[in-house]
Amino acid sequence: MKAIIQNTLIALIIMLVSGCNDELAHKLQSLDNTFWQNQEHDSWEEGSSVSTNTLSFIDNKMVIWGYQNVYKIKNEDGDVYRDSFYYDYIFDPIMKRGVIIGEDYYKYEFEIRGNLLYLFLVNEARVYTRQNR
Repeated sequence: MKAIIQNTLIALIIMLVSGCNDELAHKLQSLDNTFWQNQEHDSWEEGSSVSTNTLSFIDNKMVIWGYQNVYKIKNEDGDVYRDSFYYDYIFDPIMKRGVIIGEDYYKYEFEIRGNLLYLFLVNEARVYTRQNR
């Protein structure tokens, strides 16, 4: 519960800071060739982890949803897990909302606010920032 509250507060701060000054995302008429990233850090007594989630919009219908998790325990080399999935998506440039169509046609809604992309998952919203390639 503490992590959810912490992530929500961080997302709000990022939204306030980046959404006010940058015109990268909220004027987009298409998501073609855009790249978005979300990164979360976690640490505990025995080690730490960094999770990086990416959305690479290839054209007007396909997105690559990727993730990489790096786990480190004390002073040992970390384990790295990564994977990517190719999904179709639909985006309404007027409403700044869209849907990623996942496995078994499960739909993940997203919207762009300011310079952020909010991806709504089952029990959380993940906040992505636009990255330059």
